[in-house]
Amino acid sequence: FFFLFKLSPMPVVRNPSELVTRAAPAVCLVACRECREHGILTWLKTNKQITFIASYVIVYFCLGIGIIAALEDWTFTESLYFNIITVTTIGYGDYTPSTIGSKIFSVVHTTFGMVLFTLLLGSRFRAVTSQDVVLDGIEDLMQGGLPVPRQPYWWRVLKKFLLFLSLYLLLLVCGVFFYVFEMDLKFYDALYLSAITGTSVGYGDIVPSRYQDGSKSYAGMWFTIIYGICFFVFIIQVLGYVASQLYNSSVVFDVKSSMQGSLKPHLLDVLDYNADERVDRAEWLEAVLIANGVVSASLLRKIKRRYDELDSNSDGVLTKDDIRSRSRLNTVVTSQPQPSKPTEAFQETAS
Repeated sequence: FFFLFKLSPMPVVRNPSELVTRAAPAVCLVACRECREHGILTWLKTNKQITFIASYVIVYFCLGIGIIAALEDWTFTESLYFNIITVTTIGYGDYTPSTIGSKIFSVVHTTFGMVLFTLLLGSRFRAVTSQDVVLDGIEDLMQGGLPVPRQPYWWRVLKKFLLFLSLYLLLLVCGVFFYVFEMDLKFYDALYLSAITGTSVGYGDIVPSRYQDGSKSYAGMWFTIIYGICFFVFIIQVLGYVASQLYNSSVVFDVKSSMQGSLKPHLLDVLDYNADERVDRAEWLEAVLIANGVVSASLLRKIKRRYDELDSNSDGVLTKDDIRSRSRLNTVVTSQPQPSKPTEAFQETAS
């Protein structure tokens, strides 16, 4: 209860490396630490996208398991097994809808399952893009050059490929080990079953829900539930990385093209946002990022507006005196009796 109702402001990201840490695969560990420090409710309110996806997953599986179990008279394990096989698109065919009601429900269920797959893929895609495009390149662009990676591009791609290959082989080994010793399959059959399960092919000629003698294997069902989820997450990571690299390549190409072109006098007039007949480094950077879709104009307006709020004396430079003045103003506002929510507004703008 203390963790649940402890309400304290979430810390604002102070530098790109901290944002990369929050978006890295170890985000679960960071999330647990933030929940302990700031409370679960505060964390959920701050991470609305993750909260929505988690709620969608819970509702999807609760309804799917309950309804299909009632329509087909299956056990909980059988219903969960059917849902996992469906949403991961494996589809062995060992458990299929047999009534009119369950078939109609499966049409709706599979449709929302594809929505879930799209949400998961989309969230991973944005996380990788934010790291590779915005964070890695912004500092180099500010210095007047193109993004220069600290390691060669081919080496980074090769390391990621070897990592994905190692994880894929590890998952195959785990599947072979279980299916050989628990399901009493031959090695090549176990390898075959592991591969068609992980790649969501699922021919149905060999299924993990039945032993060789035809009896039900609840151990095989539970292992495949966990195994299918692990492989599903792995595929999401691979697809997200490949999609992000394709997107990054197109963005880098567009930025290079826009920076290598010749400048015309009328182009400088367009880039001169403050109408002082000069285009400074910030205006040039803003124009290049907006033109190539790296950042939206509305987001930059919010950032500028927040900067103007912090710049109390309106001299265009943030100093310690500005921060102290802002802190004193917040103290006066929060001490007044009328209700207000400056913290939520600040968090929304900062996010």
